[in-house]
Amino acid sequence: MSRPMPDPPLDFQAFYQRYHRVYLRYAHLHLRERKAAIETVESVFVQLLETWSDVLTQPRVHRYAHSVLRRTLARRAVPVRLELPHVRREGLPLGAVRAGHSDLLDDVLSGRHVVGWV
Repeated sequence: MSRPMPDPPLDFQAFYQRYHRVYLRYAHLHLRERKAAIETVESVFVQLLETWSDVLTQPRVHRYAHSVLRRTLARRAVPVRLELPHVRREGLPLGAVRAGHSDLLDDVLSGRHVVGWV
């Protein structure tokens, strides 16, 4: 017969109450699926609870917990292909980057040659 799980520490319960809803919204924005967001956030809180005494030694508990959430989301997120239709350099389309103009890629990634930017 299994023993019932003890209640989490009061400080963890307070942390959960304060951040659970916020984490759900954040996860839903990244994963775009309610079920995946709920599962992700619950797994994050389980990780935090399992290491709660260590979590409390962090200088900023909320920042540490948010970093756990971000790492977990990064592992579960579906990559999104980013299309940049308005990126140009001296009239050359982004396709020129793919054709072997690697110096353009550095400029595009740094944002120096987005139409409308000075």
